[in-house]
Amino acid sequence: MSTNITAFLEDLKKVDKPDKEKILLLKKTLLIEFNIEDHIDLFKKFDILDTITSDIVLKKSTEEQVKTILSLNLPIKESAYPVIAFGVLKNYRGLIKELYQFLVKISDSGLKSIINDALFDSNYFIYLCRLMKNDVRFFSIVVQLKKYDKNVLSIFAESSEPEVLFRVGNIRHIVENDDELIKKILFNPFSPDETITLMKQIMIDKAETFKSLQEKVESESEDEVTNEEIKDLITIDQNIDVKESFIEKKVNENIYNKINKMNMAEKIKLALKGNKTARMLLIRDPNKQVSLNVLKNPKITEQEIEFILKNKATGEHIIREVARTSAFIKDYNILREIVFHPKTPLNISMTFMNRLFVTDLEKLSKSRDVPANLKNQAIRLLKVKTGNK
Repeated sequence: MSTNITAFLEDLKKVDKPDKEKILLLKKTLLIEFNIEDHIDLFKKFDILDTITSDIVLKKSTEEQVKTILSLNLPIKESAYPVIAFGVLKNYRGLIKELYQFLVKISDSGLKSIINDALFDSNYFIYLCRLMKNDVRFFSIVVQLKKYDKNVLSIFAESSEPEVLFRVGNIRHIVENDDELIKKILFNPFSPDETITLMKQIMIDKAETFKSLQEKVESESEDEVTNEEIKDLITIDQNIDVKESFIEKKVNENIYNKINKMNMAEKIKLALKGNKTARMLLIRDPNKQVSLNVLKNPKITEQEIEFILKNKATGEHIIREVARTSAFIKDYNILREIVFHPKTPLNISMTFMNRLFVTDLEKLSKSRDVPANLKNQAIRLLKVKTGNK
């Protein structure tokens, strides 16, 4: 192979204006394990490399020099971005963090030039996707440029960014035909609730399709069953359970196991961004910092808060945080659950009790779960509101 490459390069040196195909082939030689140093002038001649990028590709630059380039403190042409990213992935794996920051900083057009470049029609694109799997902008451009297949989507299905997972789930023409991809999304605790619902429905639909096709094949003659139906029957996963309860159980088990392997920082990140299953598990975490951050998750609903407060095991620190959050206590059901909870501090219960309806005050006055002082105050307040002495 090296003989063929050398011959190709020597022939190209004799050409003043090669066509685009030859330029593309020249660039792709960078992907091959081949010593290009003797031919570096050829790459410069056709603007594939310059002094800066050739040193990166040849690994002649120091790490400090590459860091300076990635910091964008030097005037770098946008056309050089793909070679810089490629060179770092190939030769400077210790600077992955700096490469990530570089990719985050550059413009959309710069990012497009990298994703669309011939150097990233290879495993280097997979490396890039793994590095950027939590970046919404990067994934949006991947989708826009149609640079995805099931292998690429499988990488992004492991993202910890809910928006990325939402978009992956919506690429249905690939997702619904790949059971492993569906499961990856289902079992990812960062997958948004609406995406989880969609994946469950796809699995149920596939199971029902399998069942109906199976019945047709078994009940009809061979002539009445089309080749396409037989093909569908073979390709559908026969192990899919139709029952949503079974799917729900598997989702809970997988997410529970993943959470058990997380450190505190990972749990806090999940608390802030995770889906309903993750939130309901982490709200019970013994570390207060983790459980309190669940309440800051922008996706948490009033119904979830109410459900949390109905649990008598819910800690006082959770109740206090809910009580001081105005957005939560605007909901009457939440306010009522705070007052009725046996762990609610008395001063909070006394304050909120005044906003209870008469029927709830009557229930509170008879409750066995609240302090006697609160019950007595409920009786007095009830008499005032009903006009009874």
